Amino acid sequence: MSQIIRLDARVATYSGNPVRILAVYSTETEQLAVGEVKPFAIKSALDSQMMIVTDSTDRVHDWQLHYREEAHLKDAVTAYFDYNKAKKISLKDHACDPTSVVQIRKYDETGRVLELDTSTLNNAHVAALLLAWAAKKAHMGAMLASQFDEQGDEEYDSHDDYSLPFVI
Repeated sequence: MSQIIRLDARVATYSGNPVRILAVYSTETEQLAVGEVKPFAIKSALDSQMMIVTDSTDRVHDWQLHYREEAHLKDAVTAYFDYNKAKKISLKDHACDPTSVVQIRKYDETGRVLELDTSTLNNAHVAALLLAWAAKKAHMGAMLASQFDEQGDEEYDSHDDYSLPFVI
């Protein structure tokens, strides 16, 4: 089942002006199209196909995904580079391209160790990372939902266990 999900990343805790970047994600093709950098917005019109991801939950109303650097940075960077390597991401505004601020620090037994260049890292770079992270989360949610839809209720109805005790 193909689904288009609108993503809205709002970032304000890094250097530069607070930003908002909109994107669309196709769960069927796994394509992520990232729009241009816009000024930060506190409110927006929500619908069932929009996911707002932010690092500033105190400034943004109606968010769905909260980014915390210490818990989610590695996943966000990995998601971005996975989409980038597979050529599944397109950026309208190259000012938000995080490849210029992510550097390979070293290689160890788990693979490459990436490091952010904090001297040039800004809100737009982090917003692009957050969009990839949110797209990965949305894709996993869509896969689970479609799997559940395919199984239907008959699987659960056929497993009724009438030998269990009954309490009124």
